Amino acid sequence: MSYYKPIIVTAPSTLSEMYIKHEENGFCLPKNENFFVENLNNILKNKNKQKEVGLKARKDFEEKYSRYNMGKRIGEKLIRKHM
Repeated sequence: MSYYKPIIVTAPSTLSEMYIKHEENGFCLPKNENFFVENLNNILKNKNKQKEVGLKARKDFEEKYSRYNMGKRIGEKLIRKHM
């Protein structure tokens, strides 16, 4: 995500349920070998879709998972907990 590359995960999985949204910031493919290979080949052929999803992945990374934003959210939770 941080390198402008879409993530490819199998679904169901924790990653696909919590972090990766299909064709938004990555690709969630079923745990079926034939389907997985077919879709992976389609993804590899479609450079525009790779770029589009990669850009969204980077945006998600910056907004949700960068050190700064993760630290900020943790700090906010700690402050609320002690108020």
